[in-house]
Amino acid sequence: MEMRILRRISISPPPCSAAASFPLTFFDAAWLFTGPIEHLFFYALPDSTSYFVAHLLPQLASSLSLALLRFPPLLGRIRPAAAADANDSVPLTVAESSDGFDALSSPGPRDFANLHALIPQLPQPSDSSIPLTTVQVTVFPRRGVALGIAIHHAVCDDSSFLHFVKSWAAVCKLGGAVRFPFPFPFPPPPSFDRGTIPDPTGLSAKTLAELTRPP
Repeated sequence: MEMRILRRISISPPPCSAAASFPLTFFDAAWLFTGPIEHLFFYALPDSTSYFVAHLLPQLASSLSLALLRFPPLLGRIRPAAAADANDSVPLTVAESSDGFDALSSPGPRDFANLHALIPQLPQPSDSSIPLTTVQVTVFPRRGVALGIAIHHAVCDDSSFLHFVKSWAAVCKLGGAVRFPFPFPFPPPPSFDRGTIPDPTGLSAKTLAELTRPP
């Protein structure tokens, strides 16, 4: 697939938000060394790339920033010690492709290699930390847009993934007219209360030790 990268943007939550850290539970630790959950969405769009970049991309980026207020773990990285970083962000790649949008978005058999090119790859781990979320928007001029999202499995399951996407879509639909905390009928906010998952025997630490033990 021929593709041209137009922009690389770092999406952070609004300045009013505060950084937070969340310890891994034994449910999370089991997925630490697995691959990401990936989803690809197609939307028809009869406009040019320049129109998308000038008029739709700002709304997409600002609504993503607002949606991340509800899902702060997606902003961060998995680190050996709990530590929040106010500079954490989600990378958003904007690309353009001249390949056949209709063939790629059809319900029939498709070339997996071409579909895979539309899904962003999580950045490689660095400084003993693991990045968690990345987003790619690929514009097919006057045909449509593909939205690819990859989120590390340790931070969410498929249900949580779609919860985030629905929340982002709800914010985007209102065109920035929404303010945090989000009112009804937005999807309910997720819970990050680790107190609901007691670990009196240290199962999380034991799971991590087992996973990282040399063969």
